[in-house]
Amino acid sequence: MVSSDARREAQNDPVFGRNHSIDELEDLLPIADSVVLSLPLTAETTGIMNESRFSQMKRKASLINIGRGGLVDEPALIKALETGQVGYISSGAWTRYSCHRTCLRTSMAVMIA
Repeated sequence: MVSSDARREAQNDPVFGRNHSIDELEDLLPIADSVVLSLPLTAETTGIMNESRFSQMKRKASLINIGRGGLVDEPALIKALETGQVGYISSGAWTRYSCHRTCLRTSMAVMIA
């Protein structure tokens, strides 16, 4: 689990395993099978999943956004789905109303909540 609270040190959690700071995200993306976003929308987290971060993800990994729509750079997400870099997206939050339709046309691996 990655916390947006930079003051929080890496620690073990009985449910989630090890908690990491947001600064460790680049190290974790290449090894994660799934990335789950559950973050508030702040200046630090806006667009946190962008083209650079999608390219760092393990190929065909899943992205699940249960946070705010602005966390994901939607044009970069569409590109990542088209290239197969992201294998699956589940999101209930979108910044652009039309993005979920584009994602559905791009990939069958989209779940809209």
